[in-house]
Amino acid sequence: MTVEFFPNKLSDTAPLGTWKTDRRMTIEEWLKSQAPSYERRESPPISAVLNDEVIEQADWHKVAFKPSDLLQIFREPKGTDPFSITFALFKGAKAVLKSIMPKMPGMPSNGGLQQGDPLVEASAKGNKVKLGEPVRQIAGHQRTYGSYLSQPRRAYVAPRDQRVEMLLYIGEGEYDIPLSKVKVGETPLISLGSDATFTIYPPGADLSADPAHINWFNAPEVGASSSGSAGLELTMATDLTRSATASAYQFVNDTISVPAGSGQFPADWSNGIIIRVLAPYTYTVIDGGAGRDIIRGPLEILNPAVGMLIEVAGANAGLYVVHSYTPYSPAVPADPGTASTLTGSAAPGRYDFNVTPLSFSLARGSSTYPVTLNTATTDLAGLVTALNAQLSGSPIQAQQSSGRVRFVELTPFAGQAITATGASTILGSSPVGATGTATTSGTPEQPAEMTLNYDGGSPVVGLALGQGLATIGPRGLRYRITAYSTNLLAVERLSSSGATDAGWPGFNAMQTVNGLITLDASNLQGGYRGPFACCPANEKVTELEWSITYANGLCGIGREGQIYEIPTYYVFEYRDIDVAGAWTVLEQVNWGGSLDAQGFTVRISLPYAMRAEARVRKLYKDRPGRINDEARDDATWTDLRGRMQNSPTSYPGLTVMTCNIRGGDRLSAQSESQVSAEATRILPLMEGGTGPTRDIVPWCIYQLKQRGYTNDDLDLPEWQAFHNTCVARGDTYDETLDATITVKDMINNALACGFGELVTFRGLLRPVRDAARAAFDVNYGPKTQTYSPQNMTKMLKISGAMPSINDFDGVDVEYFSRSTWAWETVECRWPGDLGTKVEKIKVPGFSDKTRAWRFGMRRRGHQKFRTDIYTWETEMDGSNSGYLSFAAVADDAPKRCQSAILLDFAVTGSGTLLSSSEPLDFSAGGEHLIGVRKLDGTLSGPWTATKVDDFTARVDTLDFTPVVDGPLEPPHILFGPATRWAYPTLITSSDPANGNVSMKGMPYDARVYTYDDQFPPA
Repeated sequence: MTVEFFPNKLSDTAPLGTWKTDRRMTIEEWLKSQAPSYERRESPPISAVLNDEVIEQADWHKVAFKPSDLLQIFREPKGTDPFSITFALFKGAKAVLKSIMPKMPGMPSNGGLQQGDPLVEASAKGNKVKLGEPVRQIAGHQRTYGSYLSQPRRAYVAPRDQRVEMLLYIGEGEYDIPLSKVKVGETPLISLGSDATFTIYPPGADLSADPAHINWFNAPEVGASSSGSAGLELTMATDLTRSATASAYQFVNDTISVPAGSGQFPADWSNGIIIRVLAPYTYTVIDGGAGRDIIRGPLEILNPAVGMLIEVAGANAGLYVVHSYTPYSPAVPADPGTASTLTGSAAPGRYDFNVTPLSFSLARGSSTYPVTLNTATTDLAGLVTALNAQLSGSPIQAQQSSGRVRFVELTPFAGQAITATGASTILGSSPVGATGTATTSGTPEQPAEMTLNYDGGSPVVGLALGQGLATIGPRGLRYRITAYSTNLLAVERLSSSGATDAGWPGFNAMQTVNGLITLDASNLQGGYRGPFACCPANEKVTELEWSITYANGLCGIGREGQIYEIPTYYVFEYRDIDVAGAWTVLEQVNWGGSLDAQGFTVRISLPYAMRAEARVRKLYKDRPGRINDEARDDATWTDLRGRMQNSPTSYPGLTVMTCNIRGGDRLSAQSESQVSAEATRILPLMEGGTGPTRDIVPWCIYQLKQRGYTNDDLDLPEWQAFHNTCVARGDTYDETLDATITVKDMINNALACGFGELVTFRGLLRPVRDAARAAFDVNYGPKTQTYSPQNMTKMLKISGAMPSINDFDGVDVEYFSRSTWAWETVECRWPGDLGTKVEKIKVPGFSDKTRAWRFGMRRRGHQKFRTDIYTWETEMDGSNSGYLSFAAVADDAPKRCQSAILLDFAVTGSGTLLSSSEPLDFSAGGEHLIGVRKLDGTLSGPWTATKVDDFTARVDTLDFTPVVDGPLEPPHILFGPATRWAYPTLITSSDPANGNVSMKGMPYDARVYTYDDQFPPA
């Protein structure tokens, strides 16, 4: 048993520790033997994988492993508990992994580690239907298998000549496709002569004259079966069992079942059969007098509507038309209601109405009741008596309430508020009203009721009154079986026209011995294959086409072995599935006189656009002589299709190809679906015009402009320079994009083929190429920014990983080869690499071994020489640097870099004297260099420096005139030994924040680019 411990799951590293065991034990026992502090917990800081199967922590004390097993432990620290620390210290490991290595410029968006070699999908090479997937884009030159725009059509044009028609799209945009590069399997189509024809249409071309544009729907039920047959074997017609003979039935929702012990449904019934169902429920007929008799009962099963054509079987059997329907409504009980009130907000202000009379009015709803008080009422009781005398006969009564007047509504209540006008003397300024609820008398239960007419419109009267058993439904009482077993049917109800009744609520639950289930007259014969729908739901077709195949030949074989021609017969039937009426029957005859496999295709036009269903059976006819005994005519139904109503005649934006290929005995069925084309994308060229190209920049600019960018958004000189470099080197981009990807990743994948990356600089999109450059050359200096402690707000910090056994020592690059049209791998090893720890990268767009190898060697150089990360902070100086721009960065390390302010300079006959604000240390010996930072931050130099005194050095010359006494920042000096005077740096980020700029960079090392123009070993 081997136990391996890994620091995490994210890095493809070697295990930090390996242990061997010689006995069987549980995972928990082994953990305790290594870490005594181990304890069970809900969320442990490690995970366990036994023989590639993750074992849940709850099972560690139960799952045992043998010495031959492989147990892998992965650290998932969730704290600084002793157990985590114990595992972190296994083998004394201090895992500072390469996750802190700087990102390699120009790395493809989906490049990265691969865990082993992925399996190549067996169906990757073939024509497919790609519904709902992104439209294919092809960059450069690719071999592509076109995707179906409509279903392929296979048909026999002669008994031994089967053709397959296909409508494929190559990709979005326009392509250059040599005719010799259009293949089926590995064979060019043009080499097949008359057995194959094809046409390539540019975007938006008219396809109406090409029959391959027709949109056919192939019925999936007809075709090769799981038994190995090429189709559905035809048999003779047989009489189906006409009725079910069970002694009882259960009806529930949309199912009919046979209770246990009551029998079963006929074994020769099947899905799609239409049956007549009598399920009697109890209905009541009430005499309607001179009007119409009224039918009551479970009418919700019928779900009737006015004008609906119905049939009644059982009591009062007949054909009727629904005249009216009132659905069931439950009883509503009486409600006594509550009274509305109006209560005074204060006691009455006076009672001497004989001195000053008071007139006011009360109202309830729209009724008003005037009141006049003109007598002395003495007190509240007398006032209430006087008010009631005035309100006699009204629905309002006055009462006393806590020393105030209250007006109360009398029953029956109206549910309306009581209001008063001019009554503030007795009610106060703000009386309080309360609205009650109305008194209702209630309504009795209303059962569902239906009245009927005869077909002529006369009312239906004279029905047998009282209760009776009856089945009521759409005329025909027909149902289609949607799922069948011998004891359960799932059904859908058909309307009187034969269409599926989508509003049918199903049967009320019932078990009865009075049910009757029989076949509809259209289904009395069996032996059919089908019926099958010829188009999807909610669609219609105008033509039908089908094929009958005789795989074992069609002929008669005489007693002496002679072969002779014979006829064979079958019946094709169709009907409108939404009507489910009578079948249209077409008798067909095929003649053959050969033992070879033969096929026959028939096409018919339908009388109107319909959702058709079709079925086929073999037809027996007596043939003369001994034909019936000597006939070899086993037939299979191999396909059925319907022509959809709508067939697009053009596809704007897509390059389309139509094919007509002879299959059958000329090509295997597998190769028929492997039509490919080698296509080169036609794009606007950098030199002007359009044409086929594999270049990187035309693709990138085209894609950016397709997304709305214009020339004003692009740094065109930089794009042109990048293009010139790639063309000179032969860098190209070849890829098929048929999955979702962001525009940025798509462009970066292309630029990566030229060691480039997309950036935004000064508001413009531009490519940046990581390339070797003449570091610190005087001619290169003007492009170099300088950073030193003189303009840093946070000093330079260098971080990086120490060498480790987990370091990669090789790169394997997987690329899609234009030679084999398959993924291949090239090994990339620098001298000394053993390849024991290899990074695997899958790079899109690379199509030849040499360029994939160069990319891998660049990646390996990046691993070896760019392990450090430089970080520092400046004021706004950092905004001068863009991504991958070059910089000279210094710190104040002894005998390395040194920085100072240039205080003065003087031009003499022997050179230019530079005066430093700091003493210049020449103690390291050897050549020293000095660089001067200009006002715009760029570098002048570096120049060879000669010591004059501690604060003065002499250089031969400067390429600019420093301003040392002006109002702006004076020049800076960068000084040190020739090999250590500054760190050559590639800027990887500059992020402004809080008035400063955070800078990040990585070392520039020319060794990274060693193999950029070399070739892989043979």
